Amino acid sequence: MPWISSTSSLMEAQEFGEMVEHVDEVDFTLNGLKSGQPVRIRRASLLSLLSISATAPQRRLLRTHGESEL
Repeated sequence: MPWISSTSSLMEAQEFGEMVEHVDEVDFTLNGLKSGQPVRIRRASLLSLLSISATAPQRRLLRTHGESEL
């Protein structure tokens, strides 16, 4: 993994992967909320976004990685 230095621990790599997974999920969810999407997709995306941002630590993580509109 080129973005992880050779001194990174396995735990750091795993945490980085989890963070990227959450950010990707938010990006996917935000795309589902765009106009032109079917109502069922927009509804599912809204529920997913509410679930993702349910806790303060999750919102803080997303804010620190550029998802400030949450």
